[in-house]
Amino acid sequence: TELSDNWEKEKEFLIQTTSEAKERALKELEARLAAEYEAAIDKLQQELKIQHQVIESIEKSNSEKEEEHRAAIEKAIQETEDKCKTEALINLNEKLYESKQNHA
Repeated sequence: TELSDNWEKEKEFLIQTTSEAKERALKELEARLAAEYEAAIDKLQQELKIQHQVIESIEKSNSEKEEEHRAAIEKAIQETEDKCKTEALINLNEKLYESKQNHA
C-alpha cells in the first residue's frame, strides 16, 4: 500500500505539474498572440496614416493644378477679349478714317 500511496502521490504531482505547465504555456501563447495582434494593428494604422498622407498630397496637387488651369483659362479669355476689343477699335478707327476721307 505504501507503493500504491507513493504512486498516487506521484500521479497527482504529475497531473498538477502538467496542468500548471499547460496553464503557463497557454498564458504565454495568449500574451504572444496579444503582442502580435497589437503589432499588426500598429502596422496597419501606420500604413493607413501613410495612405491618408498620400491621398492628401494628391488632392493638394490636383487642387493646385486645377487652380493653375483655371488661371490659365481666365488669362486666355482676358487675352481674347482684349484682342477682340483691339480689333474692334482698329476697325472702328479705319471706318472713321474712311468716312473722314470720303467727306473731305
